[in-house]
Amino acid sequence: METLIAYLASWMSIKYLSIYISLTCMPLWWTIYRQRHLKGTPELNQKYWPFARTDYKNWNPILGVINNALLLFWFRYIGCWLVVIAIFIVAVTLSFGHKQGTTVPKWRQKAIFYATSPLFRLLIFIVGIFWVSREKKKKVDYQKYLGSDWKPTFKGAGI
Repeated sequence: METLIAYLASWMSIKYLSIYISLTCMPLWWTIYRQRHLKGTPELNQKYWPFARTDYKNWNPILGVINNALLLFWFRYIGCWLVVIAIFIVAVTLSFGHKQGTTVPKWRQKAIFYATSPLFRLLIFIVGIFWVSREKKKKVDYQKYLGSDWKPTFKGAGI
């Protein structure tokens, strides 16, 4: 326990905490900076009161750091480590009895895969990825609409 506390208080965790805070608060700071014009003037706010932003005075970059990063960081950090430890325990438990250097049987590979898949899903959810789809895209034939000389291509597709 003492080494865990020493690790959490080390320079590495402070460095990563500052990187995490910077990356999670940058969108908030950018939004506050770019949306200054929403504050309006008292004359405009009175003339167009249904459209006036009355919550702009509550936008605070300092409170954003506390709310966005510090409150959630430790839950996510500890949660990630607990899930990684659980994945390790499950994989080691299912590998128990296997001789090192020999091929892992298919049944054992599938058991490890299916036992750890929900834990990996939980891990990527904790770090902020909500879902990763494993579905493959269906091949659709658009020749009916684009002509018989049309061939599927990925050139220029995507971002």
